[in-house]
Amino acid sequence: MNPYTKSLLDQIDNPELARFVTLWDVYEAMAIEIFRRGACEKDTESAYRALLTELNGAYPAWQDELAPHWRASRIKGEATARDPFPPLLGLNDCTAWVDNQDMLRLLPAAREAINLYLTSLVE
Repeated sequence: MNPYTKSLLDQIDNPELARFVTLWDVYEAMAIEIFRRGACEKDTESAYRALLTELNGAYPAWQDELAPHWRASRIKGEATARDPFPPLLGLNDCTAWVDNQDMLRLLPAAREAINLYLTSLVE
């Protein structure tokens, strides 16, 4: 898990939130690996789809909580103009990550939103 995110999550006693953040962390790592490899193997495809199904089921519970935080995030130095989670969670086929710079640029905004939300809970 992202070390900073883990340090924040360790201070919060909320199993549902921990589940969502853990799922997100795995999704983010998987997406980056697919992008770097430039391919999505068959065994990765089924794991990707299962993970995406779980995340799409979990995200609505956190959407409103994350909204002010993704609005405070930045993409290439600019304020994030839209919720980064729906487009990222809308990539139903893992091959959609291959050479997809636009989606890759959304990942840091989503991570920042999660970290900002966790920080707000710790403070």
